[in-house]
This record gives sequence, structure tokens and C-alpha cells, in this order.
Amino acid sequence: MEKEKLITRSSQSKQSGSSSKWCKTSLRDGKLSTYCPRCERQLVAIQFSKYYDYWVKCEKCDRSYIVPYEIPRSTKEVQLHTHDIPFALCERLSLLNSIAVDFETGCTETTHGTPCSESCALDHEKGQLQQVQFSTPEGEVHIVRMPSKDSEYLKQVLMMVPIKIVHYSNFEMKWSLGQLKLNELSGMWLCTRIGHTLAVPGANHSLGNIVMAELGHEVPKEDKVYLNGWNQPKLNERQIEYSVNDVVYLHALANRIKAHLGSEVTGWYKMCKLQQTIVTIEQDGFSRDALNRV
Repeated sequence: MEKEKLITRSSQSKQSGSSSKWCKTSLRDGKLSTYCPRCERQLVAIQFSKYYDYWVKCEKCDRSYIVPYEIPRSTKEVQLHTHDIPFALCERLSLLNSIAVDFETGCTETTHGTPCSESCALDHEKGQLQQVQFSTPEGEVHIVRMPSKDSEYLKQVLMMVPIKIVHYSNFEMKWSLGQLKLNELSGMWLCTRIGHTLAVPGANHSLGNIVMAELGHEVPKEDKVYLNGWNQPKLNERQIEYSVNDVVYLHALANRIKAHLGSEVTGWYKMCKLQQTIVTIEQDGFSRDALNRV
């Protein structure tokens, strides 16, 4: 009980602006060490929590902090593919229980080399799917450039893996049906945005804010990276980093949301399945307004 009180108190202090709930971490002498963000004193007292990995306390400042979640990162480099993934990779990934998925889109029409409008780039009927990135639970990241309805192995992974973790399922599902031409939305498209809305009502549910609040990592989201250049033949370093950040935290976020919801986690699953049903009905030609009148 005392541990939970300390975590709650530290979370409240962050909201009030008096201090951060996250301690500092750095790699010194080959070991990951934790430091107080106020006095730089090394923190060694570690205790575990049901919601976070562990928290530490600075005796000098008399403040408690949570250690940022260590995201699993594969020893392999980010792997880039054009149009589709190899058959061998498809076979291996299809055996997984879950993958984290995100799409990048753009407008088919440009003015002086830039997209006509953001709304066009985000419209699954007017825009163009330009990239799919996904991550395994171990942090292995793959980026598929210029996918299409002919990307059979990519589509097979999306069909065969039971759980697809996404941050805004409505978007990914519409593009999957509309442009990748999946036959159906199989399995579960587990939406972290819906889950965090249920777990922490009233909070900012953007990916960057949730990752910072739940995992202690800052995820920069730049509009120029977001809107421009996804149709270029080669990605730059900022675009690759952006793509990785969009998927590599989602497994950890899903686990954190499950811990928050506890026995109510089934409500999250039902909400996600309901969203899948609504998107499927909309793709059959029924508007959301028509559904609301039923």
C-alpha cells in the first residue's frame, strides 16, 4: 500500500508542475544507473510496483520517482522493404501472437512538391498508403515502403497474427480495408488510444503524451516529418526514427493499460471489437450517422 501511495503522490506532483515523477537514467561504467533530477544524487533503493517496473527514492530531497520503462530493442537494425516483405519473414512473423502496427499516408496530388492538404493525406479514399511499419514484442522493427493490395505477404501477416496493437485503430483499419484490400479485419485490432481513454479519463491521449506519462520516454512528433516526404524513394534518419517511435512503444503501452484496467480489461477488448464492427459496416456503405440513428 505504501508503495502505491508514493507513486500516486509523485504522479500528482508532476501534474501540479512541482516536479517530474520520472528519475533520470544514464549509462555509466557499463551499467544503467538512476539519478535524482533535482540534486543529481544516485538512487539505489529500488522497489517494485504493480503499475510500473520500480520506483526509487532520493533521501536528500525526500522525493520518490519512477524509473522509465526500458523498451526492448532488437539487436538487429531497422529493416526496410519495398512493396512487400520476404516470404521467410512472413512465415516467421505469422507465428507471433501480436505485432504493433502503424501506417504513414500521403496525398496523391501535390503542389510544388508538397501535399495539397492534411485532410487529403488522411482520407483513405483520396489519399495514398505510402508506408507500413510494425514491431515485434522483442522490438524488431520493419518498414514496408509503398505497400499496396498486391503486398500479399504483408497482408498475410496482418491477417494471421491474432493481435494487432495500434494507437488509432479507426485509421489503420480503414486503410487496411480500403487500400491494402484485406478480406476482413481478422483477430483483434487493439487500440491503445481507446484503452488509455478508459484507464485515464480526461487525459491527453496522443501517442507522445501517453508514452511520456506511462513509460517516461519523450517521443518528438514533428509536423514536417508527419506531413511531408513519405513518397520519396529513400527515407532520411528523422523519418526512420519517427517510424520506429510510432510502433516500438505500443506493446509496453498495452501492458501498462492492462495493469491500469485490471479486471475491467475485458471492457477494453469489447470496445475494440465494436470499433472493428463499425469500421466494417462503414466500408459496406453505411455512414456513421446512419448507425447512430439505429
